[in-house]
Amino acid sequence: CTAIAAAALPDVDAETDVVHADTPRESPLRALRGRRDFVQVLLCSGLIQGSHAAYYAYASVQWRSAGFDEQTIGMLWSEGVAAEILLFAFGARAAQRLGSRHLFRIGAAAAVLRWLTLGLTDSLAMVAVTQLLHAFSFGATHLGAMQWIPRNIPPRQAATAQGMLSAYSTGLTTAVATALSSVLYPAFGALPTFGTMALIAAGGALASARVNVPRAVA
Repeated sequence: CTAIAAAALPDVDAETDVVHADTPRESPLRALRGRRDFVQVLLCSGLIQGSHAAYYAYASVQWRSAGFDEQTIGMLWSEGVAAEILLFAFGARAAQRLGSRHLFRIGAAAAVLRWLTLGLTDSLAMVAVTQLLHAFSFGATHLGAMQWIPRNIPPRQAATAQGMLSAYSTGLTTAVATALSSVLYPAFGALPTFGTMALIAAGGALASARVNVPRAVA
């Protein structure tokens, strides 16, 4: 639904915010689908963000089976969100210096470490430490995509690009990975499930090699 809505967005002049409803131009959706560099960003971001699917679906189940009480589980979830917020609040300058490609690589590395830890250990201390990595596995990946779009996509296509990122990259890959997790976790347990998520995140790291360095867009 997000993808359909993004395709129907009106054309807006970034300078004057005037809608050019009658100006015949190529559809932003069609233009973006034809750009290999943007598709590569969708793939890279989608693999890393999609690898969070097992975490979202089964982390609480895993922690309960390890004997963590409900309050502890709630605090672990809150810890990850707090780490993400701190990155967004104070890491913008560092993110600008690193650039999208390096942010994607950091996000992928953090995701691989997180999922392997969840698959291999039930240690509360280890889980608590790796929850801080949510700032990078999710946050750095998101910043990488959000930084790439305004530097490479014309302003009139930016809203459509963000809609496609949400629908095709984060939404679709997470849905597929969640379905995969729902088969793996009940049948094989934590390590095969989270190990598979680590492989998916590693695929995001490989895809980042083909993400072009952001450039200013007039």
